[in-house]
Amino acid sequence: MIELRCTNCGAGLARPPPPATLLRCQFCGAQMLLEPPPPPPHVYGASARQAQAAVIGRPKPAPRAPVILVLVVGLVITTVTVAAIVVVRPDSGRRGSRTGLDPATLATVSLRATPESMAAVLGVAADKDLDVQARLKGTGFESVNFHWDKADLSHVSSFGFTSGAPVTNDADARVKIRALLGRRFERSTAFYWDSASLYYEPTNLNAKADGKTSNPGRGPDDPHWKDRLDALWDVTRRAVLGLNVPVTDVERRDWLGGGYPLSSLEAVDLDVDVDGSVAMMRRAFAGVSSRFAEGIAFDVPIDHPWFSTATLDWPDIKGGHLSGAHFVGPPGVQSLQDQVDIETCLQATYGKPRTDEVDHLKGTHKTTFKLPDGDVRVDPHTVDIDVDTFVAQHFTAQERKAMRLPSAMSKSGWSKVIATLDACGHK
Repeated sequence: MIELRCTNCGAGLARPPPPATLLRCQFCGAQMLLEPPPPPPHVYGASARQAQAAVIGRPKPAPRAPVILVLVVGLVITTVTVAAIVVVRPDSGRRGSRTGLDPATLATVSLRATPESMAAVLGVAADKDLDVQARLKGTGFESVNFHWDKADLSHVSSFGFTSGAPVTNDADARVKIRALLGRRFERSTAFYWDSASLYYEPTNLNAKADGKTSNPGRGPDDPHWKDRLDALWDVTRRAVLGLNVPVTDVERRDWLGGGYPLSSLEAVDLDVDVDGSVAMMRRAFAGVSSRFAEGIAFDVPIDHPWFSTATLDWPDIKGGHLSGAHFVGPPGVQSLQDQVDIETCLQATYGKPRTDEVDHLKGTHKTTFKLPDGDVRVDPHTVDIDVDTFVAQHFTAQERKAMRLPSAMSKSGWSKVIATLDACGHK
């Protein structure tokens, strides 16, 4: 069997299992079509299978270099020793196809480009699948690939780096990525925040942020997906390729879930109802996006030893105000590791709570702190601040006053809870 090689860069190609006939070079990205050879000439009255057997049974000729028939822009070169036909797209002038692209070139490459303009910058060709790929030289990864979603060709929707063997700077790259992405780079392998994700292993790195959601009930697409992917592009070029690309604290905080100070939640306006919640939250937290969860919810990244995310909820009722805030611990941790410290902190300010058993055999519990207005609950997994009671959500302020119903948490009460938790966590 003849060894197959890429006619563009010369790299060896693995023969695909039947019935696959499409080959793609993992080094230069050229696509080739493998076709079975035609029956040999001058054999009559025999089937194609018999004809091929006749060729196989002939004595081997003197050793010679195998010849591959190449069809380029409609030109066919024929020879009787051909075992395959390979069709290669026109690729003249590919800057990175044979010698490889200098990674330093990527320092000025923007993801806010169309496939055609990106291909022109890299000196390669865009394919019909909305991919642009170029070989690299002088770096652990052998190629870089950019992909676009057909719904928006103005910006790359994902990018990746690949290598046939583990890169030599693997450990150093992981340390640098974690330094920029923080604790959301879980197990120094995977990063997730909102619509953005990055996965890294020694032979490939892939990043994506197209803004779409796989959960139909999640709500509108992420309006900041381009900013998030731009930030991941900066992180990758700096941490993995060693390029002098700045990654600002604002980028990491707003777009990559680096987190706002817990005290910043005091800026939440409790007087704003559900209809004005999106505008108010985006003024306070530039990178926040909304989702639907029995109303509308906002996930705010938090930079605090105890918490990583605060979810604020508004009910799906006319005039509904903030119903509560839900806090979880560090990424990748299922339980609230600092439950006892949090309860001690709140008890010093609000007095002894009510304690209820959660799981007798596991020895877990939850506590409820009664505030002058609202409650704070601490369980093995979360901290919940009840801002507006169920009754308050369904009656106007005038109705609550006339019927002497419980009032919602006051602005000062909200600020006091946030300030208390913030101060205790930094002791």
